[in-house]
Amino acid sequence: MTRPKPNPTVTTVQSVKTTTPVKAARIILGIAGAGLIGYGLLGLPTQLGSTQLVGLLTWLAFAVLLHDGVIVPLSTLAGAGLTRLGSGLRPSRPRCCAGPS
Repeated sequence: MTRPKPNPTVTTVQSVKTTTPVKAARIILGIAGAGLIGYGLLGLPTQLGSTQLVGLLTWLAFAVLLHDGVIVPLSTLAGAGLTRLGSGLRPSRPRCCAGPS
């Protein structure tokens, strides 16, 4: 099996260092989001009756099964097929991004 030649048009992405204020904002937003999720989950049993709660949990379980059992495999197959189909094509380069010739 031969190794593919490196593509000279592909550039590597360098990692971006995150500043301290950005890290602090992410932590604060993460804590706030987790708190809101907890508040919502703890409020569900008080707002819904037992039959509504069972119906909601059933609906969520089927949504997960539909997503993981149908949507993900189909999108994976579509992506693999499009990748295989388009592997021989040249990447397009719009004139607005071409730069000076």
